Amino acid sequence: MGRRSRRLDAGRKTWQVWAFGLAGLVLVAVAVVAWSYLSGISESKDQSGQASIIAAPDSPCKMGSSDREVLDSGSGIDWRSVSSGTDLGFVKNVGPGLVTKAGAPRCFERSRAGMALAAINIWQAWDSSARPDVVKFSISGPNLAQARQITKEFDKAALDNLAVRGGSKVFAYRVTGYGKVNGAVELLSDTPMGTTMWIKMTMEFTNGDWHWRMVFDDAHIKVLDQLDLDDSWTFIREGDYD
Repeated sequence: MGRRSRRLDAGRKTWQVWAFGLAGLVLVAVAVVAWSYLSGISESKDQSGQASIIAAPDSPCKMGSSDREVLDSGSGIDWRSVSSGTDLGFVKNVGPGLVTKAGAPRCFERSRAGMALAAINIWQAWDSSARPDVVKFSISGPNLAQARQITKEFDKAALDNLAVRGGSKVFAYRVTGYGKVNGAVELLSDTPMGTTMWIKMTMEFTNGDWHWRMVFDDAHIKVLDQLDLDDSWTFIREGDYD
């Protein structure tokens, strides 16, 4: 496929408006809450001694697992608009198996492809009026308490504004790590403000589903000025990125 590139309008002034709440997560993270697993999770050891997270019996997610690896624009991704003002990608037997009334995706297959689809959809739902549900169901990690506090302060007008303007659209991804209980996915996403973002999402499989172990710093999220992509990136939308 070769390298793909395009020059971007970084839109640094609008980025600060678009990402309201993200800076708050970083600033408040000075008082980081020690990470602990969510209730309903138990830990066991497999034969290699690696920790394995076991879903609680009451988990709503029954997507199963497989060795499925890749998602791309030809793999049957069905992009559907939802109430949150963004669209979500659906793939048969991969997910999402459940979408909340607010438009937050849940329940993804325990596979490399399932983790990637979860990351894509969670990020798009985060940048929408479904953000409170995303925080409630799909966020983990040391910034969870801060994310809950920030979204608790959202009023209806703020959520309506997110719904009206539409959310971000991920157009490419690559998996940089995958294991039974955690992994990492890098995303490229166009925002409603005309910026293109690079996001590195650390993912972990807890309570029968993939969750975003949320971190916001320069090592995990950036505004891009220029795209210069190699074949490690997989494109999931039709578009002009040549």
